[in-house]
Amino acid sequence: QHLRQLGARGTNAVLGVDPSNEMLRRGVVKVQDQHLEHVVRLVKGDAQDLREVQVIDAEGTLGDKSPGSREASVDKISMSFGIRNVPDRSKALSEMRRVLRPSEQSRVCILELSLPTGDTFLSKLARKFITEVVPFIGWVATMGSGGEEYEYLERSILRFPKPMDFAAELAAAGLPVETIT
Repeated sequence: QHLRQLGARGTNAVLGVDPSNEMLRRGVVKVQDQHLEHVVRLVKGDAQDLREVQVIDAEGTLGDKSPGSREASVDKISMSFGIRNVPDRSKALSEMRRVLRPSEQSRVCILELSLPTGDTFLSKLARKFITEVVPFIGWVATMGSGGEEYEYLERSILRFPKPMDFAAELAAAGLPVETIT
């Protein structure tokens, strides 16, 4: 419903960028199934440099490279569970700052996992879950043959900065932090 309202404002009100062909292919299928092609444009791109992108179709075929996001051309940026996978996080944050429109309504929202640091029961339980249960689930889910992705998930969460440290990275890139939850 909200996407359809955005579409009333103009074509391609939502731009989705991802480096994974398969994620994009699946997304294109969903966009087409919901008849939102006029609202949502999904492209292959790199969060570290959004100046050039490639369109992709429902079969996974990539189109020619085309201009991506211009400076100060984006109102809202949302990234979920992706910033810890970007090779050069500071470069990606600088790129977000470059494309973000200077406006009181402009926002960057980053949803990411981090290892709890407290001594409460729930913090200890969450740490145990991330470091022991998640890899075990991966081992079981792949019948012992392909738990590398789950091990990577654990390692990437362990390496990701604590929330206040990440907030400092955002601020250093010119993206002031209003809320950490």
